Amino acid sequence: MGRWQAAAWTGLALASGLLSVAAWSGSPRPDPPPAPPPLPRPASPAERAQVQAAWGRLQDELHATTAALGAAPTTDELEGSGADGRPLLPSGLPDNPLRPGIASVSQRCPPQPQESDPVDWIYCPDSGEISPVGLDPAYKVSGKE
Repeated sequence: MGRWQAAAWTGLALASGLLSVAAWSGSPRPDPPPAPPPLPRPASPAERAQVQAAWGRLQDELHATTAALGAAPTTDELEGSGADGRPLLPSGLPDNPLRPGIASVSQRCPPQPQESDPVDWIYCPDSGEISPVGLDPAYKVSGKE
């Protein structure tokens, strides 16, 4: 067997091996289709009550913090600490069960939430007022509809 014949046989054997590996590995699996978005549902009375209670507590803590600081905290300071090292909001920024994800806040004055807001709370540092996203606007901190 000549050199070129040995090289040809080696090349063919190598190609055959690569094709065999490709055949055994199969074709790539297609990506699964994306999950459909969740169906919208109205908030239950218990969920609305939970958000309303958190809203009232949060607003009370904001008023106390504003009085202690002499001005409403900025949006970035809501999760911060005061000069004494204690949190400005003792309970922290609560989660809003009417919204997906973890507690988040956005700044807007006046704090009028819209259903399309991707956050849990809308805060106005000018007035120190905060409002939950996803709660019927008829609900007030006082609990009256």
